[in-house]
Amino acid sequence: MATTDEHDEWGTSDAEAGPAVRRVLLYSDHVETREAVRLAVGNRAARDLPTIEWFEVATPAAAIAAVDAGGLDLLVLDGEAGKAGGMGVCRQVKDEIFQCPPVLL
Repeated sequence: MATTDEHDEWGTSDAEAGPAVRRVLLYSDHVETREAVRLAVGNRAARDLPTIEWFEVATPAAAIAAVDAGGLDLLVLDGEAGKAGGMGVCRQVKDEIFQCPPVLL
């Protein structure tokens, strides 16, 4: 029996696939740390996952402003960042921003 849905080689239909790009915020006050994370993950975490569009920020204020602006799918926060570490930024965005995206420390 034929179906109207087109499926890719992994059995996922276009309707199930979700957005083609995931927007990920990367916060660290060290450019080397941000670069290491980007290089480790790459532009796509796995072959069957969407492309990642990285947004790098180096200050807690910039991270909070970016999350407040919306449109992000995931936050990657450096737990060892100076002044306000990733835990502090995480606590603040979870307390202050409605429907905050998932956070990875």
